[in-house]
Amino acid sequence: MARVVFFLIGCLLTVTAVLKLWMLLTDPFADISTGRPFHVLWFAVFAEVLAVYTVLTRTPAAIKWWTLVFLIGCFALISAGNVIAGKTNCGCAGSISISPIWSFAISTVALGLLFISRNRLQEKPAPAGLVRSWHWSGQTIGALMLLFIVLVFQSPSGRAGFRSLFLNYDVSVTPANLGTRDYKSVAECVLVMTNKSELSRTIIGFRRSCSCVVPLNLVSTTVPARGAVDIRVSVKPKVSGKFHQRLLFYLDSPQQYVVAADIFGTFREN
Repeated sequence: MARVVFFLIGCLLTVTAVLKLWMLLTDPFADISTGRPFHVLWFAVFAEVLAVYTVLTRTPAAIKWWTLVFLIGCFALISAGNVIAGKTNCGCAGSISISPIWSFAISTVALGLLFISRNRLQEKPAPAGLVRSWHWSGQTIGALMLLFIVLVFQSPSGRAGFRSLFLNYDVSVTPANLGTRDYKSVAECVLVMTNKSELSRTIIGFRRSCSCVVPLNLVSTTVPARGAVDIRVSVKPKVSGKFHQRLLFYLDSPQQYVVAADIFGTFREN
């Protein structure tokens, strides 16, 4: 029975890891739609991959059991927190919206199956060096990948260094902070787009994470060489609370086609 439970949970974790990975690679608003920072989503993906690796390899059954219990237990706690917070999407299945109530129920069932199968684990003598091999291969590789993702792609200094070395991005936008505003009022802010190259760039389009964010002066806006331009943005939130939305500006440059701008703030009801 334990093998069947391990297999079923491994299949579930594989599906959720693939869905989250697809969302991270294709959706520039993944963190906003799920309400989770990028590094948390990447951490979840690699934790699931590491758990699946543990299930599929000749790892001792006790290690498989404890790994799955710890991971599924964490997912159950996160889902319970989402239910208490009143969230409508757990973010565990990428772009597919699943209620936190369902994710909590699935996690609870998985934990129950694991505990039922605990007394039926069929331990076999592990080959010499297997546990050591598992530690050095799976855990070390997984930890290094997580460290690389967090330090290189998820820290501001890491992203800046990566861009300067490999992407050579010249155009950037300073994030805007609206502070605390009245929920029913329309707020405006200014995004400063800076061009460090010797050639001017023209904004040919934009994409937004929410229709509540509207650029006001984007009619063939040109960013001068070694200069900057101010972009006025109107913000009318749909709900009160903390606010975080993103604008993507498309440029007429094959070297750097997209520039992202984030807008933060808090809207409260009086």
